Amino acid sequence: MNACTEPQITKQASNGLNQSFHLFVPAELVFFTGHFPDFPILPGVVQIDWAINLADKTQLTGAFSGIMRLKFIHPITGDRTIRLDLAYASNGQQMEFKYYETAGLFSSGTLLFEG
Repeated sequence: MNACTEPQITKQASNGLNQSFHLFVPAELVFFTGHFPDFPILPGVVQIDWAINLADKTQLTGAFSGIMRLKFIHPITGDRTIRLDLAYASNGQQMEFKYYETAGLFSSGTLLFEG
């Protein structure tokens, strides 16, 4: 069995200090297993990991060092397409992220990087 661990990027755009992704989140992701059995949702730590891994590393000055203003508003469930927007600070030490769709916001926060 091939474990599915990544979303499918269906569209990607970049404009200066901003990036945008359309992500299809398959229900077969291993992260849904056991989180939670009756209502599988994408764990917050996975959302943060995806944002860091999809980030344009040329916009960031160092290693991940922390999180500010982290909010989880609505759960992300499987078999849906969502958007991820990344906005970089010009100093390369912060990156804001937000996961959302037309109906509203799923999560957001600011990731910090060592300078």
